[in-house]
Amino acid sequence: VIRTDTIDAIQAFSIAEDSIRTSKMSAEVFGWVDDPVFGTVRSHLYMQFRLSANAVDFGAGAELDSVVLSIPYAGFFGDTSYRLQIGVYELDEPMHKDSSYYSVRDLAVQPVPLAKVGQVEVHPLKKVVVTGEEQSPQLRIVLDRDYFIKKMLQKSGAPELADNAHFLPYFKGLMLKAEGKESKGCLVYLDVLNSLTAVTLHY
Repeated sequence: VIRTDTIDAIQAFSIAEDSIRTSKMSAEVFGWVDDPVFGTVRSHLYMQFRLSANAVDFGAGAELDSVVLSIPYAGFFGDTSYRLQIGVYELDEPMHKDSSYYSVRDLAVQPVPLAKVGQVEVHPLKKVVVTGEEQSPQLRIVLDRDYFIKKMLQKSGAPELADNAHFLPYFKGLMLKAEGKESKGCLVYLDVLNSLTAVTLHY
């Protein structure tokens, strides 16, 4: 026996959460999207980095060639043919591993960007070649060379690069900021815990 009924109208609506925990996740959401159903969503990313080795010493006469921020993709939402405008800033306050961070909180950053990239093409399914080696799809941004000469190379062998206990208060981290609104945009999921996520100094 099949029974049916009719309802004149159903009214449905969504309620925004006051805050969402955004820390301690393997994949972080970044970017912005103007969706006809969900509206405009914008998501920035705060990151903390650690030394890959203690007692960093670049050697006498070291010259910095370039600095690259790399973060592998873990997925996407929206149309990736739309480009993103991205700014990268140095954090001006520390992040703590034993703390939880929520979507309503903004961290202080230095006013001068370390990179300001307009119209970045997002390729979450396209592998990249780095120094002759094929790697998983990733977001790659070239950072300010002069800044890292002063921040890192000129501290070669100094206490600031001795270990992470000294390094983390010295270099608090980076903010990846989704800027601009010149298209419909897209959101990408970034695998921040991947071993390829790094700030790499080529010297």
